[in-house]
Amino acid sequence: MYVMEKLQTGQKVEWCTLQELDQLTARKVAEEAAKGDKLAQSIYETSAIYLGKGLSMVIDILNPEVIVIGGIYTRNKEYDGTHHAKDNRPGGIILCKQSM
Repeated sequence: MYVMEKLQTGQKVEWCTLQELDQLTARKVAEEAAKGDKLAQSIYETSAIYLGKGLSMVIDILNPEVIVIGGIYTRNKEYDGTHHAKDNRPGGIILCKQSM
């Protein structure tokens, strides 16, 4: 259950009200995930899973040498949610470099 569903069922979300829902940003979710909020961590994890699924399709079709990911995942250094990249292809190598 995510923010809208929780609010619509009368449950309280400490960091967002129903009136603020249309102004909720990925940055706010990431900040709350970094603070340990379970709902925000779930949202963050779900978005990462779908990003991974989408990238896997791009990899299967285009077979790129490198994929560069920016945005919320690289800017949020406070939340390192124990999700690590996996490459299940035979001989697949994952190289991660954080830009300075």
